[in-house]
Amino acid sequence: MARHRRLSDLPEFLQSSPFLPVGNISDSFTTTQASQPKPTLAQIIRSKRFRTIITLAIFVLTLLILPSKLQAYHPLTRLGLSGPKCYFSPPITIPEIPEEVDWTEFAYSQYATTTDYLCNSLMIFETLHRLGSKADRILLYPSTLLTSTENSIVGYLLDKAQAEFNVKLISIKEQRKSNVIKIWASSYTKLLAFNQTQYSRIIHLDSDSTLLSSLDELFFLPPAPIVVPKAYWLPTPKLSSHIMLLTPSPKTFAKIQEEIEKATKGIYDMEIINSLFGSTCSILPHQAYALLTGEFRSPDPEHKAFLDPSTMKWDPDRVMKEATFVHFSDYPFPKPWQETSAEEQEWAVPECVVDDQEGNVDCRARNIWIALYKDFKARRKVYSPVLSVVC
Repeated sequence: MARHRRLSDLPEFLQSSPFLPVGNISDSFTTTQASQPKPTLAQIIRSKRFRTIITLAIFVLTLLILPSKLQAYHPLTRLGLSGPKCYFSPPITIPEIPEEVDWTEFAYSQYATTTDYLCNSLMIFETLHRLGSKADRILLYPSTLLTSTENSIVGYLLDKAQAEFNVKLISIKEQRKSNVIKIWASSYTKLLAFNQTQYSRIIHLDSDSTLLSSLDELFFLPPAPIVVPKAYWLPTPKLSSHIMLLTPSPKTFAKIQEEIEKATKGIYDMEIINSLFGSTCSILPHQAYALLTGEFRSPDPEHKAFLDPSTMKWDPDRVMKEATFVHFSDYPFPKPWQETSAEEQEWAVPECVVDDQEGNVDCRARNIWIALYKDFKARRKVYSPVLSVVC
């Protein structure tokens, strides 16, 4: 009797052949050819055609998805080819303050090129004094500030800074560019802190901020040219400069001067910091040391840029409890000392959040944001000899 040939005995490339004989071997020589059976699902899956289709589908999906995934991963920045490589370093651990310290080696830095910012600087110094910070305090200001129309007011505020808050006044030349956007034209002046080599480390704080506790512990972080937080609110990796722990150095300052000289529109203090220190910086934890008022207005309910939703849930009260420094940043909403209309306030104030499941209304973020602005305005009036004119 003729042996039967099973389909599974044949080579794979013949599995779906239209010339495949069916039945006994001898049947293939008969004049009547049997019809070919339909392939099973298993046969289809094992077929070369099916694998080719799947491979092409995966290739097309990869072409569509991979660019966005690569962009989110920022491979060029991680390799140090574009942007600050240190952005992806883990935040540095904050140390304890040693028992014995020579505090004359350390200083908090402020700069003021207008009366408004001089008022703000005094608020920072008053807070440091009230909190018992032990480091020196220095104010960088141009001599031209004393020749302004508000000469007597400026003199009063400078005297107050020295007498009441032990501030060391340092006259400098304002670093101002005429070929850039006006509101940031003098921001380069803060970088003169790198030239204050009488100190081993300096903490610079932007004065349009509220200081909630002493930051003395930051002076004892491991050595680094600069320690800054991430500009966590931006879509691309970038370092922020509204709080900086920096190491003054003649060599570093020379590089900074070169960058200031060639700066054009779009290049400000923040861009210079990213350019010079993108591979050598240490990262300051932004949740505690670089909170923006704008975070309370974020449209993202999970606040993924500010925290890791997989390990932490957004809680406005907890965020404020852990914060040490809050920067007023709600652009284009004006700074807290500037006058605002009812329409501007209504546009900027955070909305209350409604819990869809429980129906509860959470206004904590809104209340915190409003309280921060009210507190700043209330404290600022203290520093004016003529309240209607200054601060």
